[in-house]
Amino acid sequence: MSGRISSRFLLFVGLLAGLGNAGLQVYPPVLNTTSMVATVTWTGVAHPNADDYIEATPKGHMLWSHSFHTKKVSTCTKWQTGNCSVWFVVMHVNKDYEFRYISKPHNQVLHSFILPAPDYPLFAYLAPTKRPNELQLVWTLRALTNGEARYGTDPANLKHLATAKAWQEPYRDKCKPLWGTYSVRYTAVLTDLVPGQTYYYIYGSSQTGLWSSVRSFQGPPDHNSQVNILLTADTTPDHLDSSAGRDVNSRMARHLYDQVNKRQGTLLFLNGDLSYAKQQYEWMHWWAPYEAVATRIPLITSKGNHDCASLYNLYFPMIEDEKKKEPAEDAHVTNFFSFDHGPVHFIVLNLHVGLGVCTPECIKRQKAWLAVDLAAVNRSQTPWIIVGSHLPFYTTWTPWWTKQESIKRTQELDPLLEEYHVDLTIGAHVHQYERTCRVLNETCVEDGEHYGIVHTVVGTGGRAKHEFSSSEHWIRNRYLVKGYARIKADHTTLQWEYVYTQPDNLDGSDPFPPGAVLDSFTLIKPNPNKMSHVSSSSQLMVPPKQPLKFWSGFPHMYDNPWLLWQQFSKMIGRVLHANLSLISDEV
Repeated sequence: MSGRISSRFLLFVGLLAGLGNAGLQVYPPVLNTTSMVATVTWTGVAHPNADDYIEATPKGHMLWSHSFHTKKVSTCTKWQTGNCSVWFVVMHVNKDYEFRYISKPHNQVLHSFILPAPDYPLFAYLAPTKRPNELQLVWTLRALTNGEARYGTDPANLKHLATAKAWQEPYRDKCKPLWGTYSVRYTAVLTDLVPGQTYYYIYGSSQTGLWSSVRSFQGPPDHNSQVNILLTADTTPDHLDSSAGRDVNSRMARHLYDQVNKRQGTLLFLNGDLSYAKQQYEWMHWWAPYEAVATRIPLITSKGNHDCASLYNLYFPMIEDEKKKEPAEDAHVTNFFSFDHGPVHFIVLNLHVGLGVCTPECIKRQKAWLAVDLAAVNRSQTPWIIVGSHLPFYTTWTPWWTKQESIKRTQELDPLLEEYHVDLTIGAHVHQYERTCRVLNETCVEDGEHYGIVHTVVGTGGRAKHEFSSSEHWIRNRYLVKGYARIKADHTTLQWEYVYTQPDNLDGSDPFPPGAVLDSFTLIKPNPNKMSHVSSSSQLMVPPKQPLKFWSGFPHMYDNPWLLWQQFSKMIGRVLHANLSLISDEV
């Protein structure tokens, strides 16, 4: 016994002696942006083990599946030399980071490095207001101070000042972060903007000296301008190591950013279930790729059933509308609004009952508000009316509670939408793409005397797909691959395109070229006050049949037992040739 103890002790002492000179450095040495790629370098490790790893953790963390991330040192090709580097994507969460070299098999911390994260303006985006010559600028800071935005047409002379209002959400629901505190949200309104004019701006605080870098945007379009609306929904954070097949969020954001760079984007619509985040770190991890888009063009969002009230309301206040007259105590379950974007009157509804999103009373108020809003639309200025809602109006996906809820909402609101000749609805929630014919009373109508509404579902922003269920006579196209939609509209035409971005499977095989247009149609208004005619110009490309993969989707389900169970059930259903539709927490 004593001999075994002595040998273990000598081994322990030997490891300490061999690893005691190890050093750890991180570059850049300060985290002063929303996110950055940090290079972690270690030196002097005498006896590295292939299972040794680097751990990055916000200080004061609590253990959680996404609270911290690790990388094995063996991911570096020269790890056996004891001197090597790996990289991490780190998010600013109002906490310093601690990086540690962990030695196996004894889980010894050889060395650590503290990466300071000073207060910095985070989670910034532009948003429309009720006035066409204004934009709202939103950002957060850790400190409660004097928020300000400075802007102008010359980046060297930002002569206009906008004072921000500050607001802080109290802790009250399951989405409270596991470390740190909620940030303070600042909202400033940029006024007297000229359509199409390039403006430069910064935001932060003159009192603390914390300012963003200089950014730019174009003045919002007027009623005579052409607009380009980009939209997707049901997005999800990348895997923390950005490994192959798990960078869907950043890839989607890059596609959207490319559109903005080509001047093909004037508005971004993220239609609910924004991140499936359970804590602040995940929100920041999801948001980082989108900030580059939403600080160039205005953003609007809808609330989905997975968007927790506290963090959603903190980050996405959206448009204030005095006509709604919401009771203060019920403000966190409403989130519906409208605004004009060029020739489009855009309405966003919140139709989920329960799940912490809305209530029957909330639905009743929305219907009354919607009737007033639609009646006030000036069709000579905004000939197009688009209604967005995370819950779709029409879908072929058959889990009973989703379809029944959609049917109920359709029955309640369809007559109102048809009475005021709404042109298009945009839904999500179902993780697939669907597009109907022009529908009137659940019946397809052709060009002619009758008016119909085109209904779409774009829930393909990144979350695991929902397999197709039964079809319906009013469906014209549907896909299971990830992508986004873009709308180009002027006073007489509205063109819709669904664009492929990446496959749903993790092996990365592309059934289409990235950027391919899978579905398109055009609505035409010879007279702004009369009906639309639909002209389908779809170029339908059928993907090659994929071999049956029983385990497809399992690798990225490891941290979610509900989704794992759903995938397992699908596997059994394929084997038995049964059509199993199980209720899942990941709808």
